[in-house]
Amino acid sequence: MVQIAGAKGRIAWSISPVLCGVTTAYHVVGEGLRRAGWDLVGVAGGPEIVGKADSRFADQFVEVLLPGCTDARRVAAEFVRWVSDRNIDIVFSSGHIFTIAAAPALPPHVRFVSRCPSITRHSYALAVANLPTICKVVVETPRQQRDLVRDWGVPPEKCAIIPGGVEDETFNPGMVRDFSGVLRIVYLGRLDDDAKGVMMLAEIASELTAAGVEFHFDIIGDGPDRDRLRKAFSRARLNHYVTFRGYLTRRETLPILQRAHLFVLPSRYEGHSWALLETMACGCVPIASHIAGGTDFVIEHGVNGFLCRVGNAPAFSKEIVNLSADRKRLEILSAAASRTIRDRFSLDRVVRDHDALFQDILTQEPIAYTPIPVSAIRAPNLSGPRWRQFVPQGVKNYVRTWAERFNRSV
Repeated sequence: MVQIAGAKGRIAWSISPVLCGVTTAYHVVGEGLRRAGWDLVGVAGGPEIVGKADSRFADQFVEVLLPGCTDARRVAAEFVRWVSDRNIDIVFSSGHIFTIAAAPALPPHVRFVSRCPSITRHSYALAVANLPTICKVVVETPRQQRDLVRDWGVPPEKCAIIPGGVEDETFNPGMVRDFSGVLRIVYLGRLDDDAKGVMMLAEIASELTAAGVEFHFDIIGDGPDRDRLRKAFSRARLNHYVTFRGYLTRRETLPILQRAHLFVLPSRYEGHSWALLETMACGCVPIASHIAGGTDFVIEHGVNGFLCRVGNAPAFSKEIVNLSADRKRLEILSAAASRTIRDRFSLDRVVRDHDALFQDILTQEPIAYTPIPVSAIRAPNLSGPRWRQFVPQGVKNYVRTWAERFNRSV
């Protein structure tokens, strides 16, 4: 592991080395915090990563505890020893079971900070587990704070709102976008229908074809529904209209984003989509699911993008058809999208906010508690009612779609 001489303190940031926004946040914010003087390492382990970890998403600062071990209690015990050996000052947990299980056994001088990356009940439950030992819960939008205070008993002063951000010097509109000709549409993210609603992409493409729109889809990313989505495009005889790019690094993605006109985000739920920020920074006009307090925290409908009802493919298609016919408006919206990110969601601001938060936490007295013995560590049961596991995924997706219309998390 590469060591950085951090003058401000030592932070252990829990991650799962997979393609997701949590990993993106670790990489871009973590790098900024190291430059700001923190000794920051990533730490992974437990059942969440066994068989799922991907070396492409683990940098030289990441350590994996007990590789291959699925016993969260053993990994948590190892984490407690690791924290003591490394003289860690702050544990920054992104909802990984081994850190949550370890929290009551950590040395009392260690500050435990929880990060809530999404708006689901499961994410909220992970974020507030062991609440009495948590110094702060970091959220990315006011909706998350509202939900946690209203529904999960989190004191308002324990929440810190730090929205995401992207590098201005990297993600910018560039000079290569042509607003005439074929409409270039991009999807960037995990190919996971349960969360991201990616199977809607083939449906949208079919409707655009029927409407006579000349377009091309670039689908960037990987995930459990990659092959299923490919087959959907093939069955609809749409292969000519799509290129599956697979996983690309953020810098490899940049030229595609700078040529694209639109970014489609058909998610069923989101926290604070980093893909949305990156694509808008490049000048892609977003057509996104209306996630109250999520996507509408970034997108102003009709000003810098469009918000559509969750699960409503015709609504997405309609906005795309209209923009295809009005390229001047498309150009105006593109400039507004990149301006929004430049003005509100810069990475410099995100790093400053985290830097200030961690410095403030270390100036305060640690929360007083008596650590439990390592032998007493227990993995928390956060699976929810047992009946949920017997509900078909399609039914869960339907319920999520309707619940979001009433601004409720399920």
